[in-house]
Amino acid sequence: MFWCRFRSLNKLEGSKRSSKWREILKERFPSVDSVGRIASQIYLDEVRKANSKLYSVIRRMKALSPIESFWVGILDGHEMITTRDCSCEDCLIRRVRTLDGEIEQYYHRYVTFLLAGPKITLLLDAEPIRRGEDEVSACMRLIERVCKNFPRAFKVVACDGLYLQAKVLNLLDQHKKYIIAVLKDENRVIYRDANGLFSIVSPERFKDGKVEYEIWDVDHLASWDNYPKEMRVVKSFERTTERRHAASGFLSGRKWETVTSETT
Repeated sequence: MFWCRFRSLNKLEGSKRSSKWREILKERFPSVDSVGRIASQIYLDEVRKANSKLYSVIRRMKALSPIESFWVGILDGHEMITTRDCSCEDCLIRRVRTLDGEIEQYYHRYVTFLLAGPKITLLLDAEPIRRGEDEVSACMRLIERVCKNFPRAFKVVACDGLYLQAKVLNLLDQHKKYIIAVLKDENRVIYRDANGLFSIVSPERFKDGKVEYEIWDVDHLASWDNYPKEMRVVKSFERTTERRHAASGFLSGRKWETVTSETT
């Protein structure tokens, strides 16, 4: 269900007649009741052991490859299961508005860790977000376990700005890992410091196909609270010319600001 991005067994039930399943399974698709019953009896530690063996085999076969010579892991949050009809003791709960009024909705969220590659992306592990905690708390447990079980699988962790907290940076630093993340919070001191330097630094400009780039790059920034090491901030502005008619066109642009821990 994770790979298919189905949020419920009902969604899985609706896909049973797809010819894709016949190509994959070669046999009759089991009932969703059987899928749910079997899934509830699986021990997660055994799944993680099997996943570790799968990683070892794929790595040994050289089916995995780095990105620009770096082995990169990706941290990301996902909502996988949503229902209003039933719940379990681990369900998260929220109130949603419907045509019938406001109701309780039950759902599960996970933080996942993927090993990224140019051809294959492999799920290494996932950690559920528990009731009453935020995504970063689950992320901390996941990082500890992944670094223990796959210590040499990756060197760089790419993630959203949500995970840019001192405790995450320090934990990754303890395991000698580097981080690359989108810098979103304009109230951060490092954001203001970097933008102050961007105003006096000339960007590097180049073109790749239809996309024009302007890149600002500043390093040795030591203004991150409770994190003692220096950081590097890169701002990228991308322009793309899109033609709608033979004699007209328009420019669209995107701006990215990323922060990374510096190599030593």
